[in-house]
Amino acid sequence: MPKRLGSSTPAKRLAEVLAITAILMISIVTLGNLAFEVLELQGPLAGIAITVFNLALAFALLRWYHIRHAGRGSAVPPAPVPQAPRFTPAQQAYLENLSARASCRHLQVVEGLIRQRNILIYPIHGSALRADCQLDEGALRSIVSLDACVGYSEWMDDRDRDGALSCTACQSSITVRHPSMGGAVFPVA
Repeated sequence: MPKRLGSSTPAKRLAEVLAITAILMISIVTLGNLAFEVLELQGPLAGIAITVFNLALAFALLRWYHIRHAGRGSAVPPAPVPQAPRFTPAQQAYLENLSARASCRHLQVVEGLIRQRNILIYPIHGSALRADCQLDEGALRSIVSLDACVGYSEWMDDRDRDGALSCTACQSSITVRHPSMGGAVFPVA
């Protein structure tokens, strides 16, 4: 992937956008005042020329920003693409069918709620799923009645930091992010 030109952080990009906006405003006001003086002294044709110059300057600055940050057709830098795993055809079919469920009957209501919130959730194998969110067990149990066979656990080791909502009766699970890993929280209180 080619190295992107421009600032490396959103804060620096915001500072550049604000600087460009300030330059545009100052130049338009300054040249606008000049246009009024020219209009009074030399007529409307000079005022039109100044206005065209203002617009050309604004477009030149915006084009510079566009080339520096987007590079390929958008004036807004593209949003970073989430690094989702590569999906098998079966996983892709699951993702495309919003009514599909892969978990056991005890976890299907939770799976459906996660999918309704547009949180990435996909089958790993069998009835085991992975969701790209943290789980607030207390908030979940306050909105959904879960059977006694469903429990939540978290673990951290050298390799993994995860949590899982598991069904001991069916050996089904929904693995989620460990709270220390950050990310969206489900359900939102």
